[in-house]
Amino acid sequence: MIDTKKYFYLSSSNIYPNLILERPWWLNSMYLRNDDSNVIFVPRDFRIGKFYFRDVPLDHHVNPFEYIYIHTEKVEWGYLCALLNSPTYIKRLFGKKVRPYSMQRMTEEILLNIPLFKANEDIQNELTVIESIILSLRFGQNIPEEHKRVLSYIISVFEDVREAYILEMENTFMFSLWGISIRKYWNKMVLRVCTGDMEEDVYALFEELTQPSSVLMNNIKRLKLYASLNKI
Repeated sequence: MIDTKKYFYLSSSNIYPNLILERPWWLNSMYLRNDDSNVIFVPRDFRIGKFYFRDVPLDHHVNPFEYIYIHTEKVEWGYLCALLNSPTYIKRLFGKKVRPYSMQRMTEEILLNIPLFKANEDIQNELTVIESIILSLRFGQNIPEEHKRVLSYIISVFEDVREAYILEMENTFMFSLWGISIRKYWNKMVLRVCTGDMEEDVYALFEELTQPSSVLMNNIKRLKLYASLNKI
């Protein structure tokens, strides 16, 4: 039984196409070019580990036969992408036994039936930052040459942070018992390292995360061990 105080669902009005509404106002080309459009999309033919929920790029042509579009004022677009792109939610979308790189069919019904965690504005903003980093690394055009060779590893480190953050968010009591903190050490690191130039800050954060002394990554390593033993 889903606790509706902790989770919410998308409605038909949040998704296009659907059987009820014609093309919604939020797919107007002028609105999509607005930085605050809050619209994300996903391919219907969805290969795990290759395709992702993401913001709609400026050169995108709306095609409801190939993509599903989502717009909601309930949460930040980056927070919604962070949830739906995480391994935890991928298993909720397609089943616990879903295999990496397998091809799945994304449908409106699947998206309407996935419970999404309710988070406060601060948590949404923090996860939006993490997800924006991951998406910028995946789809950005300005990756420095010295980082291209290890780009997959850089992305995987931030994905580990995202997954740990989401697990802590949904299992705060268990994390307190384990003495593991993710959000606290992520925010401390951001305050210490970031300058406001995200293109530069991404790599500074990565360097910090990969230090042997990184408290955050050591917590994530402990989490992976405890999570495997407790099957969360």
